[in-house]
Amino acid sequence: MNALPPSFVGEMRGLLGTEADDLFDALHRPPVRGVRRNALKVSADDFAALFGPFPRIPYADDGYYADGDAFCGYTPAHHAGLFYIQEPGAQFPVRLLGGRRFRRALDLCAAPGGKSGQLACFCDELYANEPVYKRAHILCGNLERLGVRNAVVTCNRPDEYAAAAAGSFDLVVVDAPCSGEGMFRKEPAAVEAYSAAHVAACAVRSSAILHSAAACVGEGGYLLYSTCTFNRSENEGVLRAFLQAHPDFSALPVPPELRPHVYSTDFEGGARLLPHRIDCEGQFACLLQRADGERPTLKTTALPAARGKEWKAVFSQVSADPPWMPASEMRGKIVLSPRIPVGLNVLAAGVAVATVDKLPRPCHALAAALLKGHTAHAVDFALDAPELYAYLKGEQLSADFTGWGVVTAAGFPLGLVKASGGTAKNHYPKGLYNRIDPARR
Repeated sequence: MNALPPSFVGEMRGLLGTEADDLFDALHRPPVRGVRRNALKVSADDFAALFGPFPRIPYADDGYYADGDAFCGYTPAHHAGLFYIQEPGAQFPVRLLGGRRFRRALDLCAAPGGKSGQLACFCDELYANEPVYKRAHILCGNLERLGVRNAVVTCNRPDEYAAAAAGSFDLVVVDAPCSGEGMFRKEPAAVEAYSAAHVAACAVRSSAILHSAAACVGEGGYLLYSTCTFNRSENEGVLRAFLQAHPDFSALPVPPELRPHVYSTDFEGGARLLPHRIDCEGQFACLLQRADGERPTLKTTALPAARGKEWKAVFSQVSADPPWMPASEMRGKIVLSPRIPVGLNVLAAGVAVATVDKLPRPCHALAAALLKGHTAHAVDFALDAPELYAYLKGEQLSADFTGWGVVTAAGFPLGLVKASGGTAKNHYPKGLYNRIDPARR
C-alpha cells in the first residue's frame, strides 16, 4: 500500500487518539476475505457438509472467513448460488435489523447485490435499486444467481424514488457511495483517489441520498444507513445533520449482542467496525426509525396476465413445484413477480420462468430459483465433478430422461439442459460460461 493520505491520518488521530497507530498498522496487512452462506438455498448443516469447517464471523449468522480457494467465482458452488463473496464488514449492517421481518423493503443503492441478497431472506417484497445502469445489470445477475424470487430491480435516482414511492416502505437501506477508507487494503486506487475534498463531496452526496430515502420510509418504518469508510464527516456528521432536518426520525441503540464488536462514539446508535479490532476491512452503520403512524400503500400496476397454457408444460418439466406467484407477461417472458411500482424504471421483476413463444422455452432464472430436491428432471453430479466444469464451459452431458431438465451440483440446481436419446444439450447461458480451467481448483 502507498503511504496513507495525511488528511486521513489526521482524522483518525482525532477519532482514535493513540489507538490510531494500531489502525495504521492493520491497514498495511493483507485484506481479509469472507463469504456469506446463501440462506435462501442452502441450510447451515448442508453448507458445513459441503465445505467443511471455516471460522465464523462473530457478528454474522451466515458469514465465514474464507482464505484459500474454497470459495471462488469459477466453482460450480458459486455458479449455483450457494454463497456470496462478501467482505466480513459488509455483512454487519443488516445485523442491526435484529431479525425483524418486513413487508416491503427498498435497497436504494443496491449494486452489486450483497446486502439485497441478505434482505431477501426476511422481507416479503424487495425493491433493489441501482441508479447506475451498468451496475444495475450486475445487480440483476447476482440476484438471479442467488435465486431471489421476491425482488423487483429498478434503475432510478433516489429523488425519483422519493417522488414515485413516498412513504411506501417499512425498511429503506442506504449503503451510501463513500470515500472508501475501508477499501484501502483491497484497492490501492482508493488510497490514490482519497482527499479531504473527496470526503466532503461524498458527505454532501450521502446527505442528499438520505433525504430522498427518508421520503420513502413509511410511518413507523426503519432506515438503515451504512458506509465502508471511517471518518466522522460521512458518518456521524451526515447523520446528525439528517436528524436535525428530520426530527420524526431517531437513531436506535446498537443491540447488546453486537456492542462487543464495534467501536462506539458519542453518537447514539453509530457502530464502527475497525480492522485493528476485528478482522474486516471496516464499516459504519446506524439504524434509524421514523415515528409511528399510518403507512401509505405503494402505487403499483399489474403486469398483463400470462396467456395460454403452453409455458406451464415446460415449467413442469423443470420445477416439481407449482408456480409460487401469479404469472404475468413482461418483455416477451412469463414472470412470477411482485407487483410493479408505478413511475419507475423496472429492469427485472421476480423470476422469468419461460419465453412467450408458440414453443416456449424455460428460462435459466427458473433453474436458478429452484431449491434442492425441487427439480422435476435432473442430472446430478458431485460438487467437484469434472462433468460440472464441462457443463459450465458449454459442453453436452448424458441424461436418462427426455425433454427439459436441470443439471444439479450435489442436488443444488445449476442450469438447464434439453435431453433426447441419452444426450443432454447444454442450455447454460453463454454469457455465464466458465472460462477457468478446472486444473486451477
